[in-house]
Order: sequence, then structure tokens, then C-alpha cells
Amino acid sequence: MIVTAALILFVSALLQSTIGFGSALVAMPMLSPLLGIQTAAAMVGLVSVAFSLLVVVIDRRQIDLRQSWRLMLASLAGVPFGLLLLRNVPERAVLFGLGVVLVGYGLFGLTSGRLKLRGGQWMAWPLGFVSGVLGGAYNTNGPPLVVFGTLQQWPPQQFRATLQGVFFITGIAIAAGQASAGFWTPAALQMTAWAAPGVLAAALLGRWLNTRIPHASFLRIVYGMLIALGVALILK
Repeated sequence: MIVTAALILFVSALLQSTIGFGSALVAMPMLSPLLGIQTAAAMVGLVSVAFSLLVVVIDRRQIDLRQSWRLMLASLAGVPFGLLLLRNVPERAVLFGLGVVLVGYGLFGLTSGRLKLRGGQWMAWPLGFVSGVLGGAYNTNGPPLVVFGTLQQWPPQQFRATLQGVFFITGIAIAAGQASAGFWTPAALQMTAWAAPGVLAAALLGRWLNTRIPHASFLRIVYGMLIALGVALILK
């Protein structure tokens, strides 16, 4: 079980390190049946914070500070609403709606050529808030931030680093909420520690891969991933 969990976290961390998002959407569906949703959420939350911190320390010069502070504040404001959403709205309905949006946006991005939202910095506030809501509710705070990054046409290194900076700040709030809810059991902490070396290796390997992806190819990969994740959420 420990080896399987560590392998899942390695694969999800490699995806996150390479393109900047997707780890929770990959890890949660695979870890939850194996360990239970609370243990899975605790592990993914802890790994996410540690992973994002590592990326921020190494690639801090690539972070778009003009945009990230807006995303961070808006995301933090959304986390408490995510906790309320978790208690009052069926998960299936929220994730289905998110899946439809992701598929639609991904298809539009692949078929309409290069998108750029000029003067669209204000979009950081609503998309950051939605990110915080989804993160607080289901650990799926990445997609709205990915939409914002593609609209801004960030190059791969900036895309990856800026998202991780936002993930780090919001991840602390999410992890703190999980800890107060009792998710940090000895078993969750032990398995997270076993997975840590693999996550570190994935972070370094993904950074190397990220620097070798051309910008145009990177956008196609991101749009393709959004479609794939959207379909997975619809069918979940």
C-alpha cells in the first residue's frame, strides 16, 4: 500500500512539476479508494505545500508578482466558502459543472488559435476566488488558475512558477483546515514521509522537462490536459 501510494504521488508530482497543475486531480481519485478520502486529502495537501515551496524557492525569479498577489488574496478569500460548499452542495454537481467548463475552454483554446486577454488583470480576482472555493472544498484549486495563466500567455517557466506560488499560499490554508479537522493521522504522516523522496525526484525531473517544451507546444499540452481532466470530472 505504501509503495502504491508513493508511486501515485510520484506520477502526480511529475505532472505538476512539468506543466504546473493537475496533481490533485490525478492523485485524489486514485488514492481515495486505496486509503480513504480523508487520508488521501491529507497526503495530497501536505505534498502540495512541500512541493510548491520547493518550486518557489528554486524558481522564485520566474513568478509573475504583479498577478500572483491578486490570485493569492482572492484564493484565500475563497477557501472558507469552499468549506461551506463542501457541506451544502453535492460534490457531483460541482465537479460536473467544472468538467463542462474545462472541456469547453480546452476545445476553444485548441481550435481558436492563440488567445490573449489584453488588460485582463482584473480576471485574477474572480478566477482566484473560484480557485480558493474549489481548493477548500475538493483540493481542485488548479483549473481556474490555469485558465488565467493561458489567457495571460505566460511562457512555460513563468506559468509553472507563478501557479506554484499561489498553490503554496492557499495550500497552507487548506492544510491547516485539514489538520484542524483531524485528517493528519499518524498513518497519513508516515506514508507522506515515505513518498517524499519520490516527490523530490519528480519535482527536479519535471523542472528539466518544463524548460524543454516550446511555448506553442506547451499551450497545446495544457489545453489537452484541461480537456482530459474535464472529461474525467464529468464521468466521475
